Amino acid sequence: TQVDGLKASINETPEGRLYNELKSQNAKLVREIAQLTEIGNTLEQALANRVRNAHIWLKELRALPLEFDSAPANAVERCIRTVESSGISKAGETLDALKTSAQRAAAEASKAAGPTQKRLVEIRSDLGHLREAIASLKLGRLPFPTRLLDALKSELRSSKTDLAAQSLCNLCEVMDERWRPAIEIAFTRKFAVVVSPEDYEKAEKIYHNLKASEFGNEIGRESLINPTKALKTKRPVRPGSLAEKIKTSHPVAEAIVSNLFGDVICVERREQLREHDFAILPDGFMTRGAFIERPRFYDGNPFVGKEGLRQQLAWKEKQRDELEIEERRLIPIEKAIKALNEGWREHFDVEANLYSDLARAQNLPKFQTELKENIAKLNSIDRAKFDELDKQGAKLEMDLNVWRTEQRGLLQSPKRQQVRGLESDVICQRKAVKELSDEFDEIRRDDISPWLKRLEELHAQMLMDFPVKSVAADKFNGLFHDCREKAAAAWEELKSKRLQLALAHPKFDDLLIESETNESHEKQLAKLEQSEIPDYKIKAERERKHWEGLFRNQVLDKLSGALEDVRNLLFILNQELRKRPIGNDRYQISYRQNPDFKIWHELVEANMLAHADELWFMNAEPRFREAIEHFLKTLTEQSNSVEAARLLDYRNYYEYDMDVEDSEGRKTSVDRHSGKFSGGENQSPYFIAILASYLRAYRRYGSRKQEPSLGLVPIDEAFSKLSGERIKDCITALKAFDLQGVFSMSTGNIPYAFEHCDWLVVVSKEERRTGKRMEIRNIPVSLARDSDDARRLMDK
Repeated sequence: TQVDGLKASINETPEGRLYNELKSQNAKLVREIAQLTEIGNTLEQALANRVRNAHIWLKELRALPLEFDSAPANAVERCIRTVESSGISKAGETLDALKTSAQRAAAEASKAAGPTQKRLVEIRSDLGHLREAIASLKLGRLPFPTRLLDALKSELRSSKTDLAAQSLCNLCEVMDERWRPAIEIAFTRKFAVVVSPEDYEKAEKIYHNLKASEFGNEIGRESLINPTKALKTKRPVRPGSLAEKIKTSHPVAEAIVSNLFGDVICVERREQLREHDFAILPDGFMTRGAFIERPRFYDGNPFVGKEGLRQQLAWKEKQRDELEIEERRLIPIEKAIKALNEGWREHFDVEANLYSDLARAQNLPKFQTELKENIAKLNSIDRAKFDELDKQGAKLEMDLNVWRTEQRGLLQSPKRQQVRGLESDVICQRKAVKELSDEFDEIRRDDISPWLKRLEELHAQMLMDFPVKSVAADKFNGLFHDCREKAAAAWEELKSKRLQLALAHPKFDDLLIESETNESHEKQLAKLEQSEIPDYKIKAERERKHWEGLFRNQVLDKLSGALEDVRNLLFILNQELRKRPIGNDRYQISYRQNPDFKIWHELVEANMLAHADELWFMNAEPRFREAIEHFLKTLTEQSNSVEAARLLDYRNYYEYDMDVEDSEGRKTSVDRHSGKFSGGENQSPYFIAILASYLRAYRRYGSRKQEPSLGLVPIDEAFSKLSGERIKDCITALKAFDLQGVFSMSTGNIPYAFEHCDWLVVVSKEERRTGKRMEIRNIPVSLARDSDDARRLMDK
């Protein structure tokens, strides 16, 4: 404004306007004279000027700290010598050739500097992100936009704005830095936002109303925690779990940590992962159930706790310093390439016509004369006043340019981001102050006289413990929030209990769930206490104990005995199988608990450890009580269902497999590798399973082995996929188990089997047509192995 005012003051008079016009013309004349002076007064001077500039440009090219082909630079040097030696007569051709060679050399240099310039772009982009992140970290913020957290802090009411909403990671601290990588990797919900129970309803509404444009690219990173639900998920923390490595004093954060990591066991070696359902190594390699996984590698960016943000700040500052050093190292190359390209355009990318340059140079005396005339006119004017105004304007213009440069630097400075953050905080604080003021005015209107005595007691106690009033006020505020959270949780729990009562006993549904007092419930309780319910309770406990005894004796004890028989039977069968190999292989039947029946195995074991006369089910774990109720409901309401039959069949409580051990001691699971076996390898285990089944059915094992019993083993299409040697081994094994086989088989396998059998019955089919009817007869022929006919057959 001042500069424009000074110019207007000069233009107020005709002499001032003439002064401005002459000053403007002189500035143009001075620039034009300077350019024409460089061209020279003759063609030889102009050509010499071109050659001199070309030498300077070539020297700058060769001084570049880059590795590129020297051929283009040598070509430029040859072209310069050609221009010098050819003179004015061939200047048009030689200057064109010089321009082309210089253009190629500049392109080669730019190509060589390409990686450097690309790296500079990457460095400046990374520096911009790092400087923004560092500015946020210094303000105690997360190093990226937190749209949800900022919105909740701005809108929610709290005596301290930073307590209205907090990131979960800020409420936790890592106890052992060696386990930080595991915690940072496993803690995928670390950016969830925690609010107080009384603010949750409003917070959820704010979160729901946020638009996609407000989240930008950050959608999905943050989430909102329901504090009431979170507190209900709290569980005991197992010793050695990852939860023990995380410290927090916030109840919601403590519940979340216990729920997420209370059963994730910390182990030191990879092999130890197999010993637990949920376990993790210090580097974040983990197991979850049947899955071994590495969600990601630790990137060195710690977020959990103030110490984590402090480490990240130090790490990012170190990155920034390293990038700035690299940037300073590369900037001279960038400037040199820029100067080289500008020099090429200035010295070579012009019309290579010396006569045109000379024609321009002819105007030099004219411009010099015009400049002298203008200076004389200026001297004829009373210019002292105008010169002073012009000097003031020039000084202001200079100051203005300095301030503009400073302004651009400030706008690009990381502190600009800090200022914006502080401005945003100021707005939030003002809103908070206004809301708190409104809240205080509202509280002042309420009658708190019934609680004055209690308030005075609390005031006296708090001031006794904390004499400084500001500290006492903070402690009182913290106590208020704790009590309010506990009251909200207790209120929700009370309503839940009332709802459960109404659902379990519909006759009590007239008792209001939302009632602020317990008067109606207390009246109903008094009626119940005066009734015969206590006697019924004693009878119910007696009947429950009787029912428990029946269930334990008739179901669990018998189930335990049946499972014990299975284990004993498999032990005996495996002893027999171990004694008798099939060829070069030995077979063993293995078993393991069926995961679907895991809880029933645990229930049987717990029943064995419990005393016989105690109300066991009343003290049992909730999951056991739920399983028993499901068992009884299935048996009483769905007695003919598949699930009921499956629960009652003790054989389903285990999964079975067969292991094949070869002569070198290598073991193979039939269940896992059956698809990779050949036909014979698949059929041999099947034959062993048949033998084991008949051994069990005929009780041809153990102490009753010598008693008479049936031992017949009929097999249809026997040995269809076995080789001759395996057929012999199978029949030998069948005899070794003292069983008698009756086989039907194809004629191709008869030579391998007959020499190990007692009798051979060959059935041939005879077809004969009688009129229009086809008659078919099956003619059996029986041969004893020791007969002459059999020996002749085998000789053939």
